[in-house]
Amino acid sequence: KISQIINNRMDEFKARACRLLFEFMSDASRLDHPLCSDCATTSYKLTDGKVNGLKKEVKRFESYLEELPSIEETWMPMDDLESKILEMEAEELRLREELQHIHSERKVYREEMKYLREEEERMKSINNEYFQRMGEYRKE
Repeated sequence: KISQIINNRMDEFKARACRLLFEFMSDASRLDHPLCSDCATTSYKLTDGKVNGLKKEVKRFESYLEELPSIEETWMPMDDLESKILEMEAEELRLREELQHIHSERKVYREEMKYLREEEERMKSINNEYFQRMGEYRKE
């Protein structure tokens, strides 16, 4: 009796799973309503647009697959690629060192600019003091 109940449940489960799978694959559902002619036309145009887009994509893939053998012929051998990578790594190291040198020079230049600005302020102060004393001297 228990095995019969289990078999019935399994059959119900399989039937439900098949129905859901069919609905999913056919894009149908229990709420399948008829469409008016305008909606059907719009739906047809949308679907047709999707189909045309997919056809173009298939053509692009086919052309790429046709070009692939000629592209593979232009590929560099692995040894050449590895040597090129080593060259680029050496160049990267050189550029990093150069950048570090530039950063240290920049720091020196900033300190020098700070000193020059302070010196400029000091010179302006001296100049102002000079003209102030000159004005006082002329008044006497």
